[in-house]
Parts: sequence; C-alpha cells; structure tokens
Amino acid sequence: MEYTSAPAFVKSFTYHQWDPEKVIRPRLVLDSTAVLLTYQGDWGLIALSPGKLQGYSEDQITEYVEKLSCVVEICNRFQLHSNALADRCHVSSWACGVEICFRTWEEKGQLRLHGHLFMRGDRSRVRCEDQLALSFMSVLPHLRDTLWGKTTARCCWAGAYYTLAPKIGAIHRGGPLKPNHDFPVNPDWIFGMIESSKMSYRSARSELIACGKACARRLNDLDCWHRNKQEALISARVEAVQKAMRSLLKPFPSWPIVDQWLYQVSRPCQSRKTCLVLYGPSRVGKTEFVRALFHVGSVLELNCAGLSSICLHGFDCQTHKCLLWDEASPKLVADNRKVFQHSICKVDLGHSPTGQHVVNYFLNDCCSVITSNSWHEDAARLSLADQAWLAANMVIFNVSQPLWQQCVPV
Repeated sequence: MEYTSAPAFVKSFTYHQWDPEKVIRPRLVLDSTAVLLTYQGDWGLIALSPGKLQGYSEDQITEYVEKLSCVVEICNRFQLHSNALADRCHVSSWACGVEICFRTWEEKGQLRLHGHLFMRGDRSRVRCEDQLALSFMSVLPHLRDTLWGKTTARCCWAGAYYTLAPKIGAIHRGGPLKPNHDFPVNPDWIFGMIESSKMSYRSARSELIACGKACARRLNDLDCWHRNKQEALISARVEAVQKAMRSLLKPFPSWPIVDQWLYQVSRPCQSRKTCLVLYGPSRVGKTEFVRALFHVGSVLELNCAGLSSICLHGFDCQTHKCLLWDEASPKLVADNRKVFQHSICKVDLGHSPTGQHVVNYFLNDCCSVITSNSWHEDAARLSLADQAWLAANMVIFNVSQPLWQQCVPV
C-alpha cells in the first residue's frame, strides 16, 4: 500500500479545528523528591466556652483536646486523606500529624489545629496534577519549601521527623515511617525544635538518647541549655513579682541614717565604701526596705545564714548596684574584708591549692547591705581587732519599729 500526504485543504481544515499551541495540558502542582504539606484552616478551630482552659498548662490542654470527639473525627479524616493522597502519588514513604497551634492560643485565645503531611518518593519524584486532590476539608495546603534553613528536598528526612516528633501539642501521628528505624534522625533537628519551643526538655532528652549520635556531647549541651534557661526564667519571674509587689506597697518613709549612708556610697570615685547593717527582729520590713532603695532587678540577694565562705555566682557589675547579705554573720564579714570594702581593685574569690576555680569581681560600682537578727550578739564573740574593724567600716541601723511606719525623732 502506498502512503501519501493528505491534501492541502484537509490539513487546513484540521489545523483550524485543533490548534496545537492552545492545547490545555495538565499542570504539575506537585513535583519534588520530598514535600511537606501544611494544612491550616477553619476546619481546625475548636469551639470553647468563655474562660475554658484558662490557666491550664500546655500538657493539660493537649490532654483535654485529644479526648474531644470532634478532634478524634478530624484526626481520623486527616489520616484517611493522607493515605489516599499518598496512594494517588504512588508514595509508600509518608507521615502525617495533627497538632495544636499554641501560638494562636497565646496571641488570640483561640484553640486551632493544623496538620502536616510529609511524602518522599521512593524511586521517583512526588508528582500530582490535580490540585483538588491535595485539599483537605476544602482547604488547600501550604507547600513548605524550607525547613531549619534548608530546602525540604535537601533535608530529605527532616520533614518526616518534623511531622512525627513528640512536639508540644501533638495529638495525632500516623503513617508507615518510624524515626530511627525507617530513617536516621539528625540531632540538629531536635535542637531546632528546642530553639523554637516546639519540644520539651524531657522529650528532647529521650529523643537524643534514642538517636545515639554524639550522645554524651549533645546531652551535655541540652542540660546546659536547660539549666541556664531555668535560671533565666526564675530571674524574670522574680523581677516580675517584685515589680508587682512594689506597685502595691506604699513608699517607705525617710530614715536619716539610711539617707546619709546612701548619699555617701553613691558618690563617684571612692577608694572604699562603708556597709549598712540593718539590725532588728523579724517581720519589720528590713529586706523589702532595702529593695525599695534601688531599681527592680539591681539588688542581688544572697542567703548567708550559716555560711563560712562567699559565693557571688550570678553577680553582674553592670546590672547589680547593691548586694543584700541576708543574715550574714560578723565573722563572715571580718574574714572577707576586701569584699565588703568595695575597693577600686578586683576581688578574687574561690581560692584553692591549684587556683582552678578562682573568679575575679569588681565591686566598686555597687554597695553592700546586711540584714541580721543577731548582729550585736555575734559581734561580741569576735576578737577586739575584728570588732574595731567592724565598728569603723559598718553603719549600724538598729531597727526598733516597722520600717513602713513614720520615723519618730528622738
């Protein structure tokens, strides 16, 4: 049989009926080696009665929410959606999760859920041409391109761990993938969640142990971070409580002996300073009176009951303007004269035979106040030389009445 080209009029008619340049070809809405989809929408809003869950911790809120029937239904539907989308994209390595957005709870007082779906192509790329197939409860996902500073494709398994990790507020995790079994876990991912407050200290410690990579060093780093964070939280809490307390208290009346001492120690360029001693019974306001003399956060309070040596851990010469030695004994002061003189040189503490733990402090920019219930009785047991030095360097204020009461001139 002989094949010939179609006549010209047939070609012209055909091209007028179907223009190759105007053909609607399917567009790939998803084309990547690995992808992390984030679902956010009105489907995740949980209705609560006014005042419900107020004062609850994050763990208590999570425990309450995961038991709600509507939340269980959402988790089941999201699991089915994730399974169906993975089958449609011919993916067997996937993971899904539903969690509470505590940022929305803190900022707006709304309880909102959002979901994550991670998919990774086994031997080919993850492709999807139908945009509607990606939607969950009529909401299209947000395609996350980066995770912890790297592209999702290059992160490879980071998206899977981000979805399956025991994060704060996680209420559902599903899929065939298991961390440390089906894919390796990078310790940096765990610290990334710690830095963004998405994982608790206990969960992070358990995850680092399960990971096992550089376990000793990573656990030390985690413990150091946790210890310093707790100290920072305590300091912030103390400052907040002191500010609230100061706003409730009336100003203390003026006491001439204290005003004169405060004027002397506040003068610049002094070679040494005297120390104020508040001697009196308990519950007359000695400690609160000293706090009121300085700005909130500028007083470092030291518990000196029964101490024989000094530790100034936490002292900052640029922040603290007063050292409050609570129940410091006269012997402690006499044995550490250079500390309480606040001279214009560095003071070294923590001596040992090797000098390994010696720390230098500069105390000339601050002053010292001692509160004591038994100063005179303890000072009487010292040698005459120590008593003479204390008398020359201490300003004794005998508190015989509550300090919040008006001073009565004698």
